[in-house]
Amino acid sequence: MGLPMWRKTLLGVAAAWGGFVVLTAVFGSKSLTCSDSETRAQVLEIIQSHLEVSKWYQEAKPQLGPGKISEIRTIRSNKDLGRYACAAKYSFEYRDKTRETDFTYNLDYLEDEKKSRVLVDVNQVKAYYIALFMVGR
Repeated sequence: MGLPMWRKTLLGVAAAWGGFVVLTAVFGSKSLTCSDSETRAQVLEIIQSHLEVSKWYQEAKPQLGPGKISEIRTIRSNKDLGRYACAAKYSFEYRDKTRETDFTYNLDYLEDEKKSRVLVDVNQVKAYYIALFMVGR
């Protein structure tokens, strides 16, 4: 019978994958913190937009519930400069089970633009999806 197409795609992605991927977005009109609702929405949007372009994700998507973030923590902060290093849990439903993994993101306040920028390490989330789909549990 062979492997499903999305699993074959994952094997190719896993073999070629090794780079560090950080996606960014600039938003807001003030310095934001790790757990602000605007920050949470942008972090989820960045993760989701990165996953959506992956063929393996598209093929497995009917089996997945929406992603959520929780247990948000500030690892380091410099409130004067509007810089925050953050960590959180990303969770989703897959095959009737809640799956979760830790990931990190950073916030920087861009003084000249009067906006915050969020940088998300999507590798941590993507690696969890890939490992889960490859094992198929």
